[in-house]
Amino acid sequence: MKHILIIITISLYIVSASCSGSKSYLKKGQRLDESGLTTEAANFYIEALRRKKTNDKAIIALKKTGQQVLDNYFSTFYQSYTSERYRETVYTYIEAQSFKSKVAAVGVSLSEPIYYNDYYVEARNIYIAELYDRAQEFLAREAFADAESTLEEIKKLDPTYKDVNALSDFAFVEPKYRQALHEYDIAHYRKAYLIFNQINERTGGYKESRDYANLALESAQYPIGLLPVENKTRYPNLESGISGNIIRDIQALNDPFIKIIDRTHTETLLEEQFYNMTGIIDQNTIIETGTMLGTKAILVGKVVNARVTSGNLVKNSRTGWLGKEVRYVDEQGVKRTKLVFDKVYYYEYEQTNTVTLSFQYQLISTATGEVLLSDLVDIKKSDDINYAVFNGDTRYLYAGYWRNQFKNDPSDRRFSGYSEKRALDQKLTGRKSIKTTEELLVMIYKQIGSSVAGKLRGFNPED
Repeated sequence: MKHILIIITISLYIVSASCSGSKSYLKKGQRLDESGLTTEAANFYIEALRRKKTNDKAIIALKKTGQQVLDNYFSTFYQSYTSERYRETVYTYIEAQSFKSKVAAVGVSLSEPIYYNDYYVEARNIYIAELYDRAQEFLAREAFADAESTLEEIKKLDPTYKDVNALSDFAFVEPKYRQALHEYDIAHYRKAYLIFNQINERTGGYKESRDYANLALESAQYPIGLLPVENKTRYPNLESGISGNIIRDIQALNDPFIKIIDRTHTETLLEEQFYNMTGIIDQNTIIETGTMLGTKAILVGKVVNARVTSGNLVKNSRTGWLGKEVRYVDEQGVKRTKLVFDKVYYYEYEQTNTVTLSFQYQLISTATGEVLLSDLVDIKKSDDINYAVFNGDTRYLYAGYWRNQFKNDPSDRRFSGYSEKRALDQKLTGRKSIKTTEELLVMIYKQIGSSVAGKLRGFNPED
């Protein structure tokens, strides 16, 4: 029952606030109306009715002022029609209908001469015919951008007019098709593929765009062979974690141009022994291997440094004060409660795990032996915990200092300030589980994979 009353109270508050807002908008509209700003006034009346549909004063005001606004639109419309300014005629009528619909949405209907729609259709047809002739002139001059914008305007006014859709597609596609052919001819296959693909998505195929898209993609694809990662550290299995994440993140790019050679073939690359990270390159062997496997580049990498530190969980005894409520009767005979503090121990635990790793990689051209990409990724990940444990009620547990648990001393201190109590409570409720070094390594593997994939995504051998 209590919940029902709360809901009813909230609903009444919302209704009250809405009604209050409606009156406010009505008054603002009336002030604007008195100043002759009928369009602005009408908008405030509309807002008043949006907040309260039954605001009778707003309905009457909008009926009167809204009709004045609509009549002004139609006056401009008729003058432009009789003066044969057909573009102005068309768009004034569209604005008038938009305003009329906005008023109708709040329940107020406005009137217009029936024959005005016939005038509009006549003006629209004349104006569209002018636009169509203009668009064809643009096309004849191969001013494709102007033609496309003109045809798009026709489509908004009458999407079924003659062959406007076909011409609009032509105005959009033909210059792009020419651009794509140019990019293809100068061996910018990636750009050519993307443009041909854009054409195909819009038209389903224009001239030879599908065939050229396939040819451009075939030429633009960049097959990469991946060597197994070398591990130059004393920590085992780092290489497999890094290699797996690199492959996964490269594949996740869904880049149509990057093609990863089957991993089983990389063993052949290893057997060739054509490259090591000291910088010694046998270019002849690189070219032979690239020809044999169909790769344009190989990706080589190694872990050059790693340090894994698993910290011990350190336990420290801390001195504290534990309050307990004690009831007593004061001198006036009033029952009261006070806190009496005992000296206690609580325990604080600390631990830190840290992993640092340095990974070096290079992307090498199998055509020239040139290093196309090179980077050294240094990553450090750590996690630490610092929590407190006390076997008992911690509501009145405070940190502090004391010299002797069973004897008072002038140096005894209880840290009872708000920030000090809050700091202790945070430790008492603090996280007790720490990320293992294996979990930290997984985070590093993911960051390395993302870094390498990001570099490859930004690499364009055609630039």
